[in-house]
Amino acid sequence: MNKAYPDGLDDHDNGAARTTSEQSGTDLDDRLQQLETALADLQSRFLFQEDTLLQLDDALVAQQNTIDRLEKMLTDFADKVDQQLHDRQGGSPEHEKPPHY
Repeated sequence: MNKAYPDGLDDHDNGAARTTSEQSGTDLDDRLQQLETALADLQSRFLFQEDTLLQLDDALVAQQNTIDRLEKMLTDFADKVDQQLHDRQGGSPEHEKPPHY
């Protein structure tokens, strides 16, 4: 008497079913391996991009600090030049030349 299997195959078809099942299992294993490799690649890329983004952020902060420092130096220098010009002219409005000179 033949036994019935859940996939509808009888006992006498068991050898053919196992071959198809093994092949299907191998295909699934191969596909699973491909997906795992692709996932690992994506994770690696993500970590690289995250590290690069952090480095760029650090560089941007350093550049902004440099810009801020240079702007303050320029403002201080301009104030100093203005003060020296003011001191040379005597510091009072009566010693300043009128605008038509």
